[in-house]
Amino acid sequence: MSMSRSEIITAILGEYALKRERSQRELEEREQRIRAQHPEIARLMDENRALLMQSSRAALSDPARAGEIMESARKRAQQNRARMGDLLEKAGFARDALEPQHDCPECQDTGYVGQPVKRFCKCFERRMMSMAYENANMAGLEQQCFENSDLSIFPDAPTSLGVRQRKMMEYVFRYGEEYAQNFPHNARRNLLLYGHSGLGKTYLLNCIARRVLDRGFSVLKVTAYRMLEGMRRAHMGEDDRGELRMMMECELLLIDDLGTEPLLRNVSVEYLFTLLNERMVNRRHTVIATNLAPGDILSRYNERIYSRMVDQESTAIFQFDGQDVRMSGGK
Repeated sequence: MSMSRSEIITAILGEYALKRERSQRELEEREQRIRAQHPEIARLMDENRALLMQSSRAALSDPARAGEIMESARKRAQQNRARMGDLLEKAGFARDALEPQHDCPECQDTGYVGQPVKRFCKCFERRMMSMAYENANMAGLEQQCFENSDLSIFPDAPTSLGVRQRKMMEYVFRYGEEYAQNFPHNARRNLLLYGHSGLGKTYLLNCIARRVLDRGFSVLKVTAYRMLEGMRRAHMGEDDRGELRMMMECELLLIDDLGTEPLLRNVSVEYLFTLLNERMVNRRHTVIATNLAPGDILSRYNERIYSRMVDQESTAIFQFDGQDVRMSGGK
């Protein structure tokens, strides 16, 4: 069953709580080991803890000198920490071995950053997108990756474009892999893949998605029909999963089979333009696979959508042509 946005957030907050518990447990185990093996470090640790209690008591008993007392204690504790860092390095530990080791130093595995107004950390947003992606029933994605690509399934025969199909696909897949590996520092942020069914467009989309996701970025891949469903729910005020927002905000959005979705009045064209325009304005990356040629895109949607999809400054466009490899037993 598909999870709502609130359910995804709750699940991830649980994951982050477990991360913090793990890092605290590891810190306690590391501290015990260091104390047992290095008495001088243990002495400095105890001195710093005593300094905190003693300075607090002294400041309370002499409010006029509270600032002076606390500053003196802070300087002494800082000197002790510097000395402990030197001793830890000498003993083969990291200088910060007596501090919690968080997966994300920015939010310290809380999922939140910002004061006084808190917002989700970038790592949390990426995990949300990843979970939404994993929750989208993308069957076979684990196997569909560049490492497993077998381009020998494409015929070594000329296409109507005048190039051999296999050679053409070798070029396109090489470009796609470089795009995914260099993401987000791409000369052109967007890709448009068009051509008839069975030529490898969806497979390439999945390969790009897998590589970018593995590199730690937020990725969302949707079919055109699922995209339309998210738009329809948003239009009707029923978007409890926050799908439209995720489509707008993920670092990489991949739309498969654009043009196969029904055209709904006041939804399809209007929301598709909003989605593409918002992503373009915010310089987010979008990859689209479609059976529609550029002229058909103009006819089906409108000039505003067409101009954003085929803008050659921001979009690399590839036409897929040749024999349907699914019909011939390929992928």
